[in-house]
Amino acid sequence: MRRFTLKRLAIGLFIATVLTGIPKAHADENGELMQLIVNVPTLVMNGKADEALPLGLRMVALSEKLNGPENPITANALGVLGDVYKARGQVNEAEQAYKRAIAILQKADAGLAAVLLPAQLEKLAVLYNDHGRHRDAFELLKQS
Repeated sequence: MRRFTLKRLAIGLFIATVLTGIPKAHADENGELMQLIVNVPTLVMNGKADEALPLGLRMVALSEKLNGPENPITANALGVLGDVYKARGQVNEAEQAYKRAIAILQKADAGLAAVLLPAQLEKLAVLYNDHGRHRDAFELLKQS
């Protein structure tokens, strides 16, 4: 669990660094997005997934607005939203969020996408494994 948390923190800090390049016209929204990228996973880890859901939805909407719907940062936000859904027991919604994140990252250029893709594949694999879809989980883990 500690390794996963440190990995997530490192990715969050990297994304925050990338976000600092967003035009000043969106500075307030950029700051809000950076806060959400840090706060939403923290809420989930602290068992506050219900509180995290509206913030997670806002995080994805902001990322789509600032970065575009096919951007790796948006994919990361979708993965975090998938975590929120998973923690709330909303398996179908979690699966859809993870799948959308993976699709974005598979189409994106290397760089940030290459860093984020294995984590998203692992998240979906864990979801599948937890719900008895072991073969599907194994196939995803081979890709990660």
